[in-house]
Amino acid sequence: MTVAEIQVIGFFMAEENEQMEFWKQREEEKGGELQFNTFATFIGRGGDKKVELGGLLYIINNRVYFEDFEKDNIFLKILSKKKAFKKTEFSFDIATIRGIREVSAGEAANCIQGLIRDDETKKATGLSKFFSNPVLQLVMEEGYSFFFDIMRRKEFIEIVT
Repeated sequence: MTVAEIQVIGFFMAEENEQMEFWKQREEEKGGELQFNTFATFIGRGGDKKVELGGLLYIINNRVYFEDFEKDNIFLKILSKKKAFKKTEFSFDIATIRGIREVSAGEAANCIQGLIRDDETKKATGLSKFFSNPVLQLVMEEGYSFFFDIMRRKEFIEIVT
């Protein structure tokens, strides 16, 4: 084995250890075992404002958590003034999800902006799915919806339904 190969293996092991430590910390904080995790973009909440925050979506103890992280982009630092990062983190019980449907990004945007009600969104069709990636609308028992673009969408739907 070459020195370069050993360095590469060491890099990935360090990354893996950091990831394991991150999830161990979340399990301790939330008091349970990690059931699911994926990358996701939180697009917004019905009747609120569009936010488009990339982050992690995970489930511990049948509770869905979303949290974003500060982006470290050297080009943004050079080209623009540094804005103070405001962390977004929220959660909800799986039991409070009343429905899930795939909708177009346009339908999600209209609902988020209050142009249509949460119950007026139309399910994404084969044709609209072909031209754009649909997003998930999580209809909550309180009457509002969360909109997410989730990487491991099918697995998420299986767990929460």
